[in-house]
Amino acid sequence: MDTAMPGKDLRILVGPIDTASFPSRLGRCLAEKGCRVWVLNTSAHRYHATTDRLGLARPVASSAFRLLRILEDRGTGGIVLGGSLKPFLIFGIFLWSLFAIDAVVFVSGRSLIRGYWDLWIYRLLGKRVVRVFLGSDSRPKYLSGPHDQVLDSVSERKACRELAARVRRQQKRIARMSAWSDVVIENPLCGHFQVKPFVNWFCVGFPHDPGFFEPNDATTDDASKQAENVRFKILHCPSNPRIKGTDRVDSIMDRLQSDGMEIDYVRITGMPHHVVLQHLRTCDFVIDELYSDTPMAGFASEAAACGRAVLVAGYGWEALRTSVPEEFVPPNLCITPDDFETALPDLIRDQQRYRQTGKEVLRFINDCWHSSAVAERFIRILAGDIPDHWWVQSEQVGYWQGLGTTQDHREQVLRRFLNNEGLKALKVNQNNAFYALMSKWRTTDHPDATGEIDRPRASG
Repeated sequence: MDTAMPGKDLRILVGPIDTASFPSRLGRCLAEKGCRVWVLNTSAHRYHATTDRLGLARPVASSAFRLLRILEDRGTGGIVLGGSLKPFLIFGIFLWSLFAIDAVVFVSGRSLIRGYWDLWIYRLLGKRVVRVFLGSDSRPKYLSGPHDQVLDSVSERKACRELAARVRRQQKRIARMSAWSDVVIENPLCGHFQVKPFVNWFCVGFPHDPGFFEPNDATTDDASKQAENVRFKILHCPSNPRIKGTDRVDSIMDRLQSDGMEIDYVRITGMPHHVVLQHLRTCDFVIDELYSDTPMAGFASEAAACGRAVLVAGYGWEALRTSVPEEFVPPNLCITPDDFETALPDLIRDQQRYRQTGKEVLRFINDCWHSSAVAERFIRILAGDIPDHWWVQSEQVGYWQGLGTTQDHREQVLRRFLNNEGLKALKVNQNNAFYALMSKWRTTDHPDATGEIDRPRASG
């Protein structure tokens, strides 16, 4: 692609927080393509990869936000003072951006002005606005996490009412952000609240710099492992153990070790980024999560960049295969949660398979998700040159198993929620596939937890 196309010369603001390090990485790779880029991170996180690695991109008021963070960490007084000063600093940045930039790329559900009125003003002034959703902000609340209270007979009605209120607020935010954006980029398994076509997130990707994760630091070969009595190392690094299925992973790993498998199972949570990378460079393969709606989230992509195969379970792989062009599908080991217990020991024994998968995912990172390739695709989006096959029609969104729990559990939650609050509480477009399925559920007799009425079959 010719990077001299319109879009390269845009002055771009990327932010407003460094969610999963995506804005800082995107800013860096766009700057390397010749764009003038400023990266804004109003809420630093101690475990995120450093935002100092911006290359040619420029940080916006990073010292000021670092000072505010220091104040907020010093107790109640600092929290009050920092919380009072931060809105003025952010508003000043907004005023500056009205004159200094041509386009904004905002990630997830944050903005610079309450109510997202900054997006409306940007559009009014002819700025190009791109909104990137990474899942947690756009995925409907009733499809995110277990929601056990909905299944508690004592608190069911109250829990459903509270969940419906949260869904209304969430849908209103998504609708406003999307309406005031020129382009929305979204995971097709999370786009239930979108009412207009959006760009398939997998056609953009997560930018990676070659060599940053030292992918050539290969795992010890099998013969050396036996000679040196080195145990097979499996890494699991859940950001939220409850929704990642960690209890079940721990249980299965304990059972395999009790059965005599020579496994070094390492689970780490809440550790600094450099510690996670150290373990990635020394493990044989990675278990990401059991109930995912993406085959390659941030941690899984870092594992892939180290040349490590990633085992990830979920129910939406068939839906993704039909909505994502083949060249953009990450080649991870994607299975259903029901198959996890049998697939894991088979994979441990099949060393050729996980090593070959490690090479394939590394090749995918170095080709499709290489920072240069991602930057070129993003420049096309900024320039309005978006291929037809990158678009997803909102009516196509029909995934219902969500994230963070079993298919049976999700079905119970949805049926109870519908029984208490009705179809309107879903707050989705009545023309989409998800609404059609829920309508069938709502108009049938409420079955027990094992009911199979109109349930689509999940396939791995």
